Amino acid sequence: IKTHALSDAPIATDSQRFPVVLFSHGPLGANRSQSIFQLEALASAGFVAIAIDHTGYASTTIFPDGHAVPAGPDATWPVFVDERSTAMLNTWVEDVGFVLDRLKDLDAGDPKHILTARLDLTRVGYVGASFGGSVVVQALLDEPRIKAGVAEDGKPYFSPRTLTDLRRPLMYL
Repeated sequence: IKTHALSDAPIATDSQRFPVVLFSHGPLGANRSQSIFQLEALASAGFVAIAIDHTGYASTTIFPDGHAVPAGPDATWPVFVDERSTAMLNTWVEDVGFVLDRLKDLDAGDPKHILTARLDLTRVGYVGASFGGSVVVQALLDEPRIKAGVAEDGKPYFSPRTLTDLRRPLMYL
């Protein structure tokens, strides 16, 4: 598949700071490249698009040092809302918090000097496909740094809090 993505591409100079959109893939062999066309479209519209590989649940996660982690035994579609699927959901929401923490660090001082003082972390959106879409709903409940979300084809994995506590925009497709 031909993409327009480049490693270490310079960030546009027409804005001081750019809003951020996170993306989460689905399980069962998916990974952060799952919806690259959407991420490229978001980047073209002025967003910093960040795709998350949920290690152990992605088809393979390759780290910067080259070591690879394949999907683990829990990387299956959660058929039922049970302890296992809830643990998976919570792990993915924790991944999102971890990524947001690292983005704050990069905004404060990116070693490559690409993202330093360029991320508007007061404007963070979150898009997820499949189970990643389900995670968007929970992340909107648990992670106050996310301002809005889009859940694409996510299984309705709503907690009892969804109807009473969700106070941020959510588009559910």
